[in-house]
Amino acid sequence: MNGFTDACDYIEKVTYAIWNGPERDPELVRRYYGAQTPIHADGGDLVGADRVLQNTVARLRTFPDFDGVIDDTIWTGDEHDGYRTSMRWTWTGTNTGESVFGPPTGKRVRFSAIANCVVRGDQIVEEWLSSNPLSLARQLGVSADVAGMRWSDANPSTGAGARPTWEPKLDGAGLTVAETLVGIFNERDAEMVARNYREDAVQHLGTDRSNSSVAAIARWFQRWLDRCPDLVCTIDDSYWRPEDGTNPDRVATQWTLRGEHRGTPFRIACVSHHHLRDGRIVAEWTEYDELALLRQCGDLIQTEPN
Repeated sequence: MNGFTDACDYIEKVTYAIWNGPERDPELVRRYYGAQTPIHADGGDLVGADRVLQNTVARLRTFPDFDGVIDDTIWTGDEHDGYRTSMRWTWTGTNTGESVFGPPTGKRVRFSAIANCVVRGDQIVEEWLSSNPLSLARQLGVSADVAGMRWSDANPSTGAGARPTWEPKLDGAGLTVAETLVGIFNERDAEMVARNYREDAVQHLGTDRSNSSVAAIARWFQRWLDRCPDLVCTIDDSYWRPEDGTNPDRVATQWTLRGEHRGTPFRIACVSHHHLRDGRIVAEWTEYDELALLRQCGDLIQTEPN
């Protein structure tokens, strides 16, 4: 990883160089993504640097004043085995170009996402991208039904459901988060939220929804369980950075939720960042694609106020 101090430095500098400011250079995608690098998403996979570049240029045409801010990067690995990075970022922009949702609206938007990458040498060889395009549609003034139809036309696949080929190593703070998710969804442990979330914990769900107390967080989980009693959570990947004097324990977790709603099966891929202090969760950021969920079983979307 020549020219970079570590995996965090690499992924953040590459991201900013491609996307941000007057010096941004989307063509760098060809340097840092391979000819067959897949980006997995529930809305459909992008495969190869050419396709990734096409998607990047289209986004920048839709939002010419695009400006991204990286909120955090959690990483693990080494030069021998490669690195895994989980980068959470938020971008803003003005919709002055045509988008998949329709003609320009002139509206200013704010959008968040988490990208989990596998890096070997100086190249991204695989990526999982998690975000909620329904949030973007809402900000552009497009209803869920219309957004779902337009998104399906542009993204005919629901994604291959690819998951990491390695088994996650669960220990420390990462194990706490994994046990929390599995305990809530698989074991139906009604006390898990109260035990593992601090009373003043904040949960961020995509760009525009949040819960600011342990009671509200518990209600959010319970709504899932009430609607889909057979839910099963699978932990696909997990790694974490320990408290460093400035930051708390920071955990990146990639997980999949499967179940049925009124007889219709669905799966949804999620990526979360959790912050823990003294073994309890104090903050959470979770991204998942509600348009992919809409495509599978529309009345399951949890768009009601929290």
